[in-house]
Amino acid sequence: MKVIPVGMKILVKPKEAAKYYPGTDILIPETQVKAEPKGTVVGVGESVTDIKEGDFIQYSENASVVKMEHDSEDHYLINKGDVFAILR
Repeated sequence: MKVIPVGMKILVKPKEAAKYYPGTDILIPETQVKAEPKGTVVGVGESVTDIKEGDFIQYSENASVVKMEHDSEDHYLINKGDVFAILR
């Protein structure tokens, strides 16, 4: 099933948080894992013109996100105004 956000909303698959310290096999404790506010756009509302599906974006840590499950994975529904940049 395809999810199509309404208006100025964007559906984002968040980037997975690092589970190991970079360059090592040392596991980061779950209490210390912090997800970066970045992700891949999976769907865009009809009013969003400058962001498209497949873009990798960075959004505000304080974004008002609505968590939802899509294709058995967690996704976030965020407002376009919470997007800082398209990362390429």
